[in-house]
Amino acid sequence: MSRCEHDLSVALLCTRGLPASYGAFEQTVEKIVEYSKSSNPEICFLVATDKSLQMKEIEHTNVKRLFLKRSNGIGVIIYGLKSIILAYLMGVRTMVFFGYALAPIFPLLKMIGTNVICNTDGFEWRRAKWGRVARFYFKCCEFICGRSNIQLVSDARTIQRYYSIKYRAKSTLIRYGADTYLRETSDTERYFVVVMRMEPENNILTIVKAFSASNQTAKLYLIGPSTKYFEDEILEIIKGDPRIHFLGPIYDRQRLFQIRSKAMAYIHGHSVGGTNPTLVEACFIGKPVISYFSSFNNEVLKGECRYFSDLDTLKSIFDEGIDLKLPTPPRLGEEYEWRKIVDNYVGLLQNV
Repeated sequence: MSRCEHDLSVALLCTRGLPASYGAFEQTVEKIVEYSKSSNPEICFLVATDKSLQMKEIEHTNVKRLFLKRSNGIGVIIYGLKSIILAYLMGVRTMVFFGYALAPIFPLLKMIGTNVICNTDGFEWRRAKWGRVARFYFKCCEFICGRSNIQLVSDARTIQRYYSIKYRAKSTLIRYGADTYLRETSDTERYFVVVMRMEPENNILTIVKAFSASNQTAKLYLIGPSTKYFEDEILEIIKGDPRIHFLGPIYDRQRLFQIRSKAMAYIHGHSVGGTNPTLVEACFIGKPVISYFSSFNNEVLKGECRYFSDLDTLKSIFDEGIDLKLPTPPRLGEEYEWRKIVDNYVGLLQNV
């Protein structure tokens, strides 16, 4: 039994939970729990966790996992609502939400004495994978976040400025991080690497088509979980090109680091959202970056990369061959280091 079994103080909600085995939010939750264990031992966390992870152990003693079934679509909302109700019944009065999908419940939580902190993530309603109804719902969620008197967290200055101008809402800037041991290795092999969820807004189709149409002789490794979009639109292209290899998701951090650190360059296609952890990690690793141009990506890279905005531009980069000239990405400051990021979150928890 963890020491938090009967002394919960903060709930971390709306992720797949622990251990981290999916994306940025899950990794953030794990780092908050990990670093708080020694620096802020008085904080006890309740983490809503997908029931599929129930058999996977965690080492942290300052956390209790709340196992609930999580399914896609409306199931994500139901998963979140259940976790809110149970957390409140267990006495938790400070709740940290990752994403604003449950924003309609925020005003009610404030009315019943709950401190609400929300990392708004990016602009969810812009994602191409959502239908019209889902996009309208997420626009409503954004509006509620902006108009509710809750503590907002932005992971990029662009998002912080957006909420300030559109809703006159203040938010705290807290980036996503990377482990500082990630550093460039001396070996470089002849391949490019992509790490992402295979969604349309991440420009995976543009990347694959541009590479397939190019005369590049190096390989292209794709890392990340498959999606219906990927299987319907992209898999056939990959099958017809022996240079492209889909490796699936890799959650072993050391193995992932080894693959990325030996690549000729990391290709970043994300077009929606704020600071992206895979891009931050690429900067810490130190290998060149070829990135889709957006204000979010430029905020991290500061132009120290090669940008593309369409298939032809990216193809022309690939056509330069294995000796293409790429700048080294910028060295990022402490605001991108996990310990500083956790200190920022803990600061919010202690001041709500």
